[in-house]
Amino acid sequence: MRRLHRWLGLVLMAPFVVLAITGTILVFEDELDPLLNPELAVGEIPPSEWVSEHRIRQNATEALGQGVAPLRLLAPGVQAETFVVDFFYPRDDGSMQFSRASVHPATGEVLAVRDWGSYFTSFVYRIHLSFFAGAPGEDVVGYVGLGVTLMLIAGLYLWWPRKRWAPAFVPGRPKNAAALSFRWHRVLGFYAFLVLLPITLTGVGLSFHTPVEKAIQATLPTGHGEDPKADGQLDTPLTVDDIHARARQAYPEAETQYSYFADAEQPYWQILMRTPERVHTSMPDLELWLHPETGEIIQRYDARKDARAGDHVQHLLFPIHNGQALGMTGRLIVLVSGLLPLFFAITGFIIWRYRRERRVRKNDPRPAMVDAGGEVVAQ
Repeated sequence: MRRLHRWLGLVLMAPFVVLAITGTILVFEDELDPLLNPELAVGEIPPSEWVSEHRIRQNATEALGQGVAPLRLLAPGVQAETFVVDFFYPRDDGSMQFSRASVHPATGEVLAVRDWGSYFTSFVYRIHLSFFAGAPGEDVVGYVGLGVTLMLIAGLYLWWPRKRWAPAFVPGRPKNAAALSFRWHRVLGFYAFLVLLPITLTGVGLSFHTPVEKAIQATLPTGHGEDPKADGQLDTPLTVDDIHARARQAYPEAETQYSYFADAEQPYWQILMRTPERVHTSMPDLELWLHPETGEIIQRYDARKDARAGDHVQHLLFPIHNGQALGMTGRLIVLVSGLLPLFFAITGFIIWRYRRERRVRKNDPRPAMVDAGGEVVAQ
């Protein structure tokens, strides 16, 4: 176990630290982005002062130019203080670029159009998601997470006290740098294990989202069925305001968060809403599919009554990963825990280097170094 923990740490140290630090930044990405881009800091504007969402879509479409169709609309408070219109546009090399338009809720003015990855928080997100390597990079992140999971389990095995329990929870006062590093690495490692293991496991689930989703659906009951099919015409007089009015009529207590526009690939409107019972703000618990011609709700999913065990597992992956499942307290815990891998990398390297130097000195007559808790640090 010691060798497994050591070599996993040495191999995964750099990517693990990068993922941890970028994850720490992303815990408060929605608050950080307007601080770095003051033109987007419009404040909290009540819905009564918003311009029509149809106008928001029109203004964004005009700003995007011909041949670019919006993909979805995000309401203020979901990921930004503004309306956000997401879209793809073709690049010169033929690939599709994901981009976002930020629109002022009260005036309808398009404040910014930014390519995903070109501004700080999205740049950090792409590193955290895939190391800027697309789908293969997402797999690499997932495998790093699996390796880190094994390293954490091996670390717990090494931490487990064989005789005295007290030194396992309190670092004491070691007299040299190597013993100090060992004691803090061991004691703090146990407390960090309690937080880093669920964060890492949910990160693996998000990286391998497709196979994990299929595995969950194959082993646990789920209430979320397949998306419906609609036969309506896309050239319809119904606007986003009409669609939202029908959704709010069905669920007046809920607030609209995400609106996916009907297009050739998705011939229906998909509206995601959040009810007051939902703790984590960015995860809606209502999904409505509406007919593009009539606005009739052709299918609905209400997590409050339709969710089964498999749905709950899938719903909790992201909120646990970024701490939102426990509100602000959870986000702060994840924020702090993201700094710990750097500490463990430094202390672990110090321990490894000290032991390596002692092994090189084969004829060194000095006895093994023992820390304050009676644990052998170097032989």
